[in-house]
Amino acid sequence: MKPGERASRIDVAIVSHHSDGPTLAATLDALAVAAARWNTREAGRVVAVLLDNSEGGSDRARLEGLITGRRWPRGFELRLEVAGRNLGYGAGNNHALRRHPDDGGRDFVLVLNPDVRMAEDALCAAVDWLRASPSTALLVPRALDDLGNDLHLAHRYPDPLVFALRGAGPAWLRRRQRQRLGRYEILDLPSDRPHGQTVCASGCFLFLRDEAWQRLGGFDPGYFLYFEDYDLSCRALALGPVDYRPEVRILHEGGGAAAKGWRHRWLFARSAWRFFTTWGWTPSGFEARAGRAS
Repeated sequence: MKPGERASRIDVAIVSHHSDGPTLAATLDALAVAAARWNTREAGRVVAVLLDNSEGGSDRARLEGLITGRRWPRGFELRLEVAGRNLGYGAGNNHALRRHPDDGGRDFVLVLNPDVRMAEDALCAAVDWLRASPSTALLVPRALDDLGNDLHLAHRYPDPLVFALRGAGPAWLRRRQRQRLGRYEILDLPSDRPHGQTVCASGCFLFLRDEAWQRLGGFDPGYFLYFEDYDLSCRALALGPVDYRPEVRILHEGGGAAAKGWRHRWLFARSAWRFFTTWGWTPSGFEARAGRAS
C-alpha cells in the first residue's frame, strides 16, 4: 500500500438471535482466519459487527463471555452491539451495517450467518472476483454441509409449489416434480463451475460492494424473517448479475422453516406472500415484472 493510501476494508454483519455458542465461535474463528489471510495479502481491514438481536439484549452477557479475552489477528476487529429488541433478520443486518460518520470508508460488505464457516481463502477469492468483474452486483458462494454435500443455495426464480414440495411434499410427489425442483436449484449446471443463472440467493453469505449495498438500501425491513434475501437478490439484478462463484467456499449449518415449529412456518408463509405478490407468482411473472422495472 502506498503512503497516504487507505487500506481496503470489508464490513461484516453477523446477526445473532440466541445462536448456539460453539457454532457461533466456529463462525468467528473461520472469519478471523480468512481476514488474517486477506490482511497478509494486502494489509486490508475486516470490521465485523456481532449484533445481539435478542429481546431486551438478554443474550449480551453470554456473547460477551464468548468473545471476551480472545486475541484476534491483525487486521480483524470484532464489535459487539445490542439491538435491544428482535429487529428481524433483514433490519438486524441493516442496523449492523449502518455507516458511522467517523469510521472511515469501506469497500465491501458481507452478510454472514452465525452458522457459516468460510474457507480460509474465501474473502480473498470474493474480493478478487468483484475486482475482476465490475458489473457483478452480488456474489454467491458454493455452500457445502459437513459431509461435503452441495447445498445448492444459488437458485433460479421459484414458484410457491417449490416450497410446498420442499417443506411438506411426499417423496413420490417430489420425484414426479424433479424437473421443477431441479430447475429451481440449478441442478442442470455443475456446482463446481461458475454461472450467472442465480436470481434468488441465500442470505447466509452475501458479498457485494458497499456502493451496491448503499444503492439497494440494504434489506427491505418489511420482511421480518425469510425471503428478505430473495427480495434483495431480485433488486440487485437491476444493478448487474448475481454471480455464483464456486471458488468462494463455505460450510453451512441450519434447517428449513418447516422443521422449526408453527411460528416459523407462519413467518415463512407471511414473507412468501409478500415476496410473490411483489415479484410475481411464477418465473414468467417475475421476468415480466423485472423487465418492466428495468
